[in-house]
Amino acid sequence: MKEQNRKLQSEMDSLKQKVQDVEEDNKLLRQYISERRDSLESDARVSSPAALHDKQELVGQLESLRAKCFLLERDLQSLFDEKEELVTARDAYRCKVERLNQQLNLALRGGGDYVPVDVDAVLAENRYLQEKIQLFQEEKSILATSLTKYKNIVEKKRGRGINAAGVSNKQIQQLLQCTSPDLNSANGDVRSLVSSLLESLNDKTVALNHQRKANKILGKRITELEGILKCNGSWRSPVSHQQKHSSDSICNGLAQASGSGDNEKPAEASEPGEAPRTVVIRGSQSRSPSFLIDDDDLPQELRLLISNAMEELNTQDEAQEAEREALASPDLNC
Repeated sequence: MKEQNRKLQSEMDSLKQKVQDVEEDNKLLRQYISERRDSLESDARVSSPAALHDKQELVGQLESLRAKCFLLERDLQSLFDEKEELVTARDAYRCKVERLNQQLNLALRGGGDYVPVDVDAVLAENRYLQEKIQLFQEEKSILATSLTKYKNIVEKKRGRGINAAGVSNKQIQQLLQCTSPDLNSANGDVRSLVSSLLESLNDKTVALNHQRKANKILGKRITELEGILKCNGSWRSPVSHQQKHSSDSICNGLAQASGSGDNEKPAEASEPGEAPRTVVIRGSQSRSPSFLIDDDDLPQELRLLISNAMEELNTQDEAQEAEREALASPDLNC
């Protein structure tokens, strides 16, 4: 870095000297042009083609010098930009070296109960928590809007004889079997039923989008953890086909857990020689063989992260089911 800075400094000095030389040349050219102009004005009556040719040559030289000066200025600006980038990189490396020296001094001077702190891991955890907080805030706002919407629907439907959200299959059959139904009321009930179904479908799609965002955040966290483990040297790279298949099955299992509801079916193993492992499916309290995971292939931190993520997804499903039951209870009372 110091040698590069010295080289850049020397190049900058040379460029500055060149620019000064060009400016002096321009001054000399201006003086020469002014002298020639005075001479031409004095000898305006006697015009010769040689004088015009000299003037054209001077103009061409001036234009070429201007182009060279512009190129030098652009090169100088590019060198300034490179210098700024190098300075920022130098500051970053300097901070990292100071932090590592501090941790090393604490590790050497501390006792046996000293636990080293990975600042990079703490920063990655902070970014992950910030993204998670933003996601929770979005979910909170969406839940608040849906709650107000359901409350308004319940208040509107209390005065009517039939509740569109509480129509059962038996009531629909009785309505269809009626010999002389009221067409206007039937059309209104059907429209209200369709609107309620559309609203529920929209709610499901919103929940699915949030689950996908949660899975993306979890995937980013897993990649960051893998990078940290690789930097620490405790990561074991998958070398066999079975380990590769286990990692692919983990991704497929997370996608199935995020996209499915309470009535999810476990996926079968692709290879007949491997035994399925039981993993908690999102939205269910029982265990079922969903995908293949080998505990020896994954480090302990990654296993803990996956288990915590699945527990969080299950708690979110339970909270959503409790809110739905709470919203459905006044409909049943009506």
